[in-house]
Amino acid sequence: MSEKRLKELKEQKRLLEGHLAWLENEIAKEAEAAPTSRIADALPDEGTIKPRTVEALATDSPPESEPNPIEEVYNSLGPDTKGAASDAKRGCLILFGVGFAIFAAIAIGLTLFY
Repeated sequence: MSEKRLKELKEQKRLLEGHLAWLENEIAKEAEAAPTSRIADALPDEGTIKPRTVEALATDSPPESEPNPIEEVYNSLGPDTKGAASDAKRGCLILFGVGFAIFAAIAIGLTLFY
């Protein structure tokens, strides 16, 4: 191994060790700070949640909610999936026909020109 390569590898090792030391310091700082989480803040205290049994969940009706306006708009303006396959076939056939016509026109033009 050449001296230059060995020197470069040692320099990379030194840089990585410095970076690892910095990471360890940052981890230690974060571990010392009080762990706060938006999820933990959003959850209610443990005493306010009452466990429910499977039987209770099966007999309960879902809560009635207001209609979702986004869902209503999507249902009225959403994509037409019924004719999508036939539209795709038609588009492919038209594209093939136009491409073939252009190819034929070029072929005829070249044969007439030469």
